Amino acid sequence: MNKRLLVICPSRGRPGRLKQMLDSLYDTKNGDVDCVVYVANDDPKLEDYKQFDKVVIGERFNIAKVFNYVSCDLKPGYRYYAEANDDHIYHTKGWDDKLIGVIESKGNGVGISYGSNGLNESLPSAVCMSANIINALGYMVNPLFEHTYIDNYFKDLGEKIGRLFKVEDVFIEHRHYLSGKASMDDNYAYVLSKEALDKGKAAYDEWLDKYCVEDVKKVIDECRLYN
Repeated sequence: MNKRLLVICPSRGRPGRLKQMLDSLYDTKNGDVDCVVYVANDDPKLEDYKQFDKVVIGERFNIAKVFNYVSCDLKPGYRYYAEANDDHIYHTKGWDDKLIGVIESKGNGVGISYGSNGLNESLPSAVCMSANIINALGYMVNPLFEHTYIDNYFKDLGEKIGRLFKVEDVFIEHRHYLSGKASMDDNYAYVLSKEALDKGKAAYDEWLDKYCVEDVKKVIDECRLYN
């Protein structure tokens, strides 16, 4: 039987914040949950990351490529995959049961779910995705994306297949610079830069224009979402 849930967390230069995230994740989970942390081999704090279990050290990838590499190549075989950032904190006991449960009860085992995040409630954060969607597409995130607008991709894909579920009583806090809960660092400086935002918007627009319909059709056909 496939394992239940794998959380994928790219991290860079933040081993202290990562420890807080991992402690909160494992302290509040109910079921069978693994977490893989992906760290680039040129990370300035690489030695500090070696204290953690299940850290994968490899080539420096963008965030979308980390999600795709881990879910499709490194750790296939889970029934559900979730994304995490090293600035998330899991507050809700049994968040895993709740995020998986809504997909199984309302989506018949197909879907994308997420909770409240305390930063931007209009976009999904720390999403949980059923593996059958990834298997249908061949990726967790369309490879056009790099760092930004990935949340928009998850939202649109979930809505267009009719399987996007927000679980209001799950709180996975996003302690981001924009919420005043983190100091500026190189990671925030880049993802908030005009360069990163412009790249993300261009990728998102191209996906909507050229690939969205195809991606949605693949999921509907492969997962037999004809009702």
